Amino acid sequence: MSVSTTEKINIDVTLSTPSSTVTQNYYPNNVAVSLPGVQGEAGIAGQDGQDGARGPAGPDGNFTPSGPDKAIQFKTTQGGGSNFSGINELSFDYDNNLLSVIDGGIKVGNGTITLTGAKNSAGGDEAIFIKDEGGTNTFRIDSQNKKITFAENSATTEYLMGIGTASPQERLHVANGNLRVDGLVKIGGNIVPLASGVYSLGSSSSPFKDLFIEGDTIHFVNSSAKMGVDPQSNEFSIVRNNEQILGINEEGLISGKISYENIQNSLIFDKTIVNPGERSKDVTWEELESIPKVVCNLTAAEEDSSGNTDLYMAWPQAVTASGYTAVFSSEIYDSKVYHLHTYISPS
Repeated sequence: MSVSTTEKINIDVTLSTPSSTVTQNYYPNNVAVSLPGVQGEAGIAGQDGQDGARGPAGPDGNFTPSGPDKAIQFKTTQGGGSNFSGINELSFDYDNNLLSVIDGGIKVGNGTITLTGAKNSAGGDEAIFIKDEGGTNTFRIDSQNKKITFAENSATTEYLMGIGTASPQERLHVANGNLRVDGLVKIGGNIVPLASGVYSLGSSSSPFKDLFIEGDTIHFVNSSAKMGVDPQSNEFSIVRNNEQILGINEEGLISGKISYENIQNSLIFDKTIVNPGERSKDVTWEELESIPKVVCNLTAAEEDSSGNTDLYMAWPQAVTASGYTAVFSSEIYDSKVYHLHTYISPS
């Protein structure tokens, strides 16, 4: 601290002994006075130094595994405290790299299980292999041959697979839904419905295209009729009660016992009622590919009790592919009803 020559300062001095003398003097020049300072605040601490070198390893601890041989150790609080223990049901075979869980399970919560592997060099089992207690291969992923198999060596009544049902009745049982196959279906057995006469092969809206069969007969169940082709003569036939009803050979010749009313398009039989007073009658049918030959005649619907029945002639006129007009020899005078019989055959 500096003081000018025209100023005075008072200096209070505290002495440690009462006998000390303090003299007050005036100095014309500047006076340097030293006063005791106040202790300053502590400075900012410096950065930590680098860690020293790692010390030597300590001696091995004393740990005695608990449980049977190959048991995996885990923490348990059974018996009080916190201890390590092992059980027979959870073990690891070091020699065979085999983890065993017996009478228990593996639970994964909110996670996934990923299993990878391939057939080992010793020719052992594949990556994923599930067997039952009897050794049946219930499930296997053959990573060597890229195959997945189920119930390989089980009985036909064991390990039935159900989709949509808890009670499958066959090796593969799909319930409450449909089975879709986008590809070729190869079947090594018969196709048999669950109930007779209930289910169809195809439908009116989704019919099959062509039917290829190697057998020579189509049987109609609950009927004495069947149809087929003779493999020797290639003759198509319809048989009823072991008697041929219709046969068509390669040349188109027809044989068998044929009723006119049972043949459509190639030979048509028609019966039309003619009432008293009519002189002609129009007869129509579904249009054919060409104009057919037509033959017609009139007969009384019921015979007279006296046996007297008028005779009328009839002949066809204006024949087309879909009909003709029958003209009678005269008007039907009596009160009887007549039948006009028409036979239509290919030209």
